Amino acid sequence: MSAPQPKHRRRGRPALKEPNYIACLDWNFGWHWDDVKLVQEMWENNDSGDDIADCVGRPAEEVAILIMDRVNKGYLHERPGGWYGRERRRRG
Repeated sequence: MSAPQPKHRRRGRPALKEPNYIACLDWNFGWHWDDVKLVQEMWENNDSGDDIADCVGRPAEEVAILIMDRVNKGYLHERPGGWYGRERRRRG
């Protein structure tokens, strides 16, 4: 007889009860490293998030999640113009 398999541990905050709705199931959070590098370069170059999304051909929401992940892990830094970058300065 084989040993019992260990239960998988859930990461993050445990659900109090089974969810009725799970957000973002139709979003794609998988990225190729070339695109990650391009997003980081454009972010550091102060390009707007919308321009970055257009360049990598992904929805702005997916790019925003990638940027939040990279900032959280210390690979990118928050910037004064935020999502809009230098475009914010042009708008006044």
